Amino acid sequence: MTDMAMSLANVTRRVGGFRLGPITLAIPRGGIFGLCGPNGAGKTTLMDTMMGFGPVDGGRMAVLGCDPLREEVAVKRRVAYVGPDFAWDAWGTVDKALRFVAGFYPDWQKARETRLLADLALDRHAKIATLSTGQKTRLQLVMAFSREAEILLLDEPTLGLDAAGRRVLNRECLAVVRDPRRTVVVSTHDLAELERFADTVAILAAGRIVLVEAMAALAERFLRVFSAMAPESAGITAMPGAAAGTWLVDRAELDAAGRDWLSRQDGTVPLTLEEILLAVTGAEAVA
Repeated sequence: MTDMAMSLANVTRRVGGFRLGPITLAIPRGGIFGLCGPNGAGKTTLMDTMMGFGPVDGGRMAVLGCDPLREEVAVKRRVAYVGPDFAWDAWGTVDKALRFVAGFYPDWQKARETRLLADLALDRHAKIATLSTGQKTRLQLVMAFSREAEILLLDEPTLGLDAAGRRVLNRECLAVVRDPRRTVVVSTHDLAELERFADTVAILAAGRIVLVEAMAALAERFLRVFSAMAPESAGITAMPGAAAGTWLVDRAELDAAGRDWLSRQDGTVPLTLEEILLAVTGAEAVA
């Protein structure tokens, strides 16, 4: 059994005028892996590519040791996917859609399906065409979490969810990764939630991975420092949009002078994931 949930090596893909990659990324089994980035960064394209939705132009990719394009059936038996392009209206009711999907998966847990429907306040007799965006997201979550999938690929799983729905989502993600063989890969704009639960995060910008780091290490690496003056050192820049004397520090880039200066500073504050994303992508000023 491979110890990698997913691996990509120099993968490139063009969709319309957008070019993804080259992407090199290794996601180990176990834990919650977060993917974030500005609008248009390529998060959904990357998630679709990892699921095998469409050919790649170059590079190599493996999902649980399988090629998601050549071994599509094997991958889809082991991977559950939640995405923004929901198209189950043709099945009429929630119950009919669930029975259809359950028929493909011997590992389907009927008792769990019933519990999730109750927890997410979904009526199994409701017509899918009448569901709100949030209710359709909830139905996809029931489909994903009612299985024993080895990987759950969740693309914007909080779309339309209220606080109660997000609480159920977080609970189920944490339940999944109690099994070290199972992995959750989640792409989201809800950075506060990602910061609380992800073990590792990758930041995507303009179709490229610009940072991959364990969440615990991010708080150590990126700092906001208040000081009248900073030395000229890689890894120290003025914090855009902030008052004079506020510095953005990336410990990984500091030279000897920068490390010495930082050791003498008292006014240091870890950056939030949102601030880090904005800083490393240049999406907009960090306030």
